Amino acid sequence: LHLGERVEALLGEGRVTGVRTSHGEYEADIVVVCTGVKPNTEFLADTGIELLGNGAIKVDRQGRSSLANVWSAGDCASVWHGVKQQQVYV
Repeated sequence: LHLGERVEALLGEGRVTGVRTSHGEYEADIVVVCTGVKPNTEFLADTGIELLGNGAIKVDRQGRSSLANVWSAGDCASVWHGVKQQQVYV
């Protein structure tokens, strides 16, 4: 696990054999890329739309928000989680 490094290239042909970062090169059999994503919804602050704690737009199972005639989907919206039976942001 290497934090605070910028990935510059995945190395190898046909399969990954390493990673080049801003701090050097590392051999690898598997590379897992994890990024933090935050919904870009600050512009909705004064609209009264219901948001989750992380700022994602809360929608029902059809994608409707808490505002009349406003639907939302994609990386700014929550989704209904069938197992948890609640809105989640993934």
